[in-house]
Amino acid sequence: MIRQSYFIIPPILIGAIIGANLAVDIPESILRVCIGTVMIGLLITMLSNPKKWLIPTDGSNKKKTPKIWLAYFGLGLYGGFIQMGFGIFFLSISVLMAKYALKDGNIMKLFTAFLMTIPSFIIFALSGSIDWVYGLTLAAGTASGARFGAKKVVHHPKASAITRKVLIAVILVAIIKMFQPLVLELTR
Repeated sequence: MIRQSYFIIPPILIGAIIGANLAVDIPESILRVCIGTVMIGLLITMLSNPKKWLIPTDGSNKKKTPKIWLAYFGLGLYGGFIQMGFGIFFLSISVLMAKYALKDGNIMKLFTAFLMTIPSFIIFALSGSIDWVYGLTLAAGTASGARFGAKKVVHHPKASAITRKVLIAVILVAIIKMFQPLVLELTR
């Protein structure tokens, strides 16, 4: 599956560099609304047609089209710009557009997300935009989750169905977290 990622690495990296440069200047309140709104759209997509998320990988070369390349470029922009939810959007494009099985898309996501993080990290570090305590905590959690997923979940016969349910839960929590400050401010 890592070899399948080679086609999508250039657009994601280019997009991530552009997105990270944009992100260093945007106000947090606008960022939260952007993320929350996109997450709501993604949740609707996941709930509206669950069977699309449980397909086997299409072994054809139909995945290597300009449309797919542009989708991954947009994903790179988003990932460099916001980062939160990158994995969920990666899986959406990989499963719904490129026709990878959810578990195969997840393997590609781990590899690609690691590579995409490098230029974004450099840009954010140089601009002084990293909260090192949160960043290191997030990195440790991500590494632990990736290791667990690679060893346990991928080999489970219902890996795609389980992953979909976890994604729905994660999206719901993300939506609440993104809009919570706005709701609290409006109710004062």
